Amino acid sequence: MRTKRIPSRRSIWESRIAYLPLALAVGCCMLSAGLMGVAGLMQFSDAPEWMLSLMAGVVLVSSGYGMGYFSGFHRRKRGMQTGLFCGIILCCILWAFGMAWQQIGGGLIRILCVCVASTWGGIVGVNRQHKKPPR
Repeated sequence: MRTKRIPSRRSIWESRIAYLPLALAVGCCMLSAGLMGVAGLMQFSDAPEWMLSLMAGVVLVSSGYGMGYFSGFHRRKRGMQTGLFCGIILCCILWAFGMAWQQIGGGLIRILCVCVASTWGGIVGVNRQHKKPPR
């Protein structure tokens, strides 16, 4: 008598889009922590507008890179595509919040910088060596 084998459960990292909420959570946590750090710096200094905008842009680009790196490192395949999807999702979320709060969506340069950084993070994350766990 033959029995059917129960298929093994797929990992969240093997699916096409199920990894995005977890990667988005990592990116939003990095963005929140960075912006809180910038807000703390603003308390102690009287920085001009362009410097605050530059610091916020650096935080945004680094959170996109971290999000792409995290998802590429855990997914271990399609780093460019994974990072690009992460960057697009982060830009869409930020655009929606910007439109709801200040009716300003964000510039094309900002979107390009975040997408390029997250794509670069996905490529670096996929190519990063994984340590084998001890036995």
